[in-house]
Amino acid sequence: MEYPKSGIYEHYKNHEHRYRMISVAKHSETLEDLVVYEALYDNKISKLWARPLDE
Repeated sequence: MEYPKSGIYEHYKNHEHRYRMISVAKHSETLEDLVVYEALYDNKISKLWARPLDE
């Protein structure tokens, strides 16, 4: 599987929302690939996020 490159990405629906892709990590129980990224806009819930790579 080819992993995305670290860098700044725009949200596909809202181009004002940008993210910095930090790394690809493994889920501790399922070993699923997760993308770890940081929201570069004001987000009151969290600054760091992780989601499955295949989404």
